Amino acid sequence: MSGACAAALLPLAEPIKAHVFAAARIHGDDTTVPVLAKVKTKTGRLWTYVRDDRPFGGAASPAAVYFYSPDRGGAHPEQHLAGYAGILQADAYGGFNALYEAERKPGLITEAACWAHARRKLFELADAASKARNKSSAVISPIAFAAVQKFDAIFALERGIQWAATRPASRCAQQRYRPAGQRVHRVDETGAGEAVAPQRRRQGV
Repeated sequence: MSGACAAALLPLAEPIKAHVFAAARIHGDDTTVPVLAKVKTKTGRLWTYVRDDRPFGGAASPAAVYFYSPDRGGAHPEQHLAGYAGILQADAYGGFNALYEAERKPGLITEAACWAHARRKLFELADAASKARNKSSAVISPIAFAAVQKFDAIFALERGIQWAATRPASRCAQQRYRPAGQRVHRVDETGAGEAVAPQRRRQGV
C-alpha cells in the first residue's frame, strides 16, 4: 500500500523537489527514523532540504523535500544535491564536505555553517567542567565559558535584527552587527585571545 501511495503522489513530489532545489539558498539536515525489520527495529535516516526565502524578502513559497536512506553515508546527500548549486546551510557532518569542493559540477555549493552546532560542544564542555571537581576543569571551564558567551552575544544581536520582519533595504543598515560574527576568539585560561576564522570539522557530528 505504501509503495502504491508513493507512486501516486510522485507527480506532486517532483514539482516540489524542483521548486526547493531552484532556490539560491537551502537548509539541509537529517534525523534518525525507526525502520521495522524481521528481528529488531533498525535505524534509518530521513534527509530534509528546505527552501524558505521569506526571511530574505523573497516571494517564493516555502517548501521542503524529504529523502530516506538506510544509513548516513555521504553518498546520499551527494546524490540528493547532484544538480544543485547555491548556498547550503547545514551542520558540520563530514558527509557534506565533498559538496563544497571548488571544482564541483554542475556548480559551486557554498557552505553556510551553523553557529548553533558550533556552540553545542563548547556548551557541553562548559557544563561538564562546571560540575567537575578535578584539576583539568579549572583550565577547561574558562575557555569553554568564554566561547559560549561570544556565541550568545551573536545570537542576541541576531534576535534584535528580526530577520522575518525586516525588509532587505533596511537590513543594509545592520552592518554594525558584522564584526561580532567576524571576531571569534581562541581564549586561553588567562583570558587572552587570538582572532581566528571558524573552521569546519572534518568528522561526522
